[in-house]
Amino acid sequence: MITLLGTRLFHNFQPIDDLGMIEAIRISSDGKPALTFNLLNKQQSLLVKMKDLYPGCFIGCIYDNLWYFGMVNEVNAEEDVTLKFLHPHGPSQFFWPNREDVCMLPIPHIIAIVEPQKTMTGRTYQFSEESVRLVQSSF
Repeated sequence: MITLLGTRLFHNFQPIDDLGMIEAIRISSDGKPALTFNLLNKQQSLLVKMKDLYPGCFIGCIYDNLWYFGMVNEVNAEEDVTLKFLHPHGPSQFFWPNREDVCMLPIPHIIAIVEPQKTMTGRTYQFSEESVRLVQSSF
């Protein structure tokens, strides 16, 4: 029997092929897997890798069954990130709330690394339609 580290974060596991590949999803309504794992050579593949994350990068993620954009404050060795959330959690302009919304988030809940476009005031952020679609479709 093989123990897969980090599996408590996932809801459903499905075999992909007869060669030992499985995929995992976070919640039932996820359309795409957040993780693939090869049972034979014990290799896992996350959609966003820890090495790609750094303080100050913007990401799209799932938190509390909603999707958000936010900025990474810190990445730790336990494969969690400290994230500062932008508001609202829907498709429009995004801003930093008056009271900072900061939380630890496991890396498998990160959907994509995205690049914001600041508006004229520098207080609100917009993301490309492609980034919004990518995050929404993964949710």
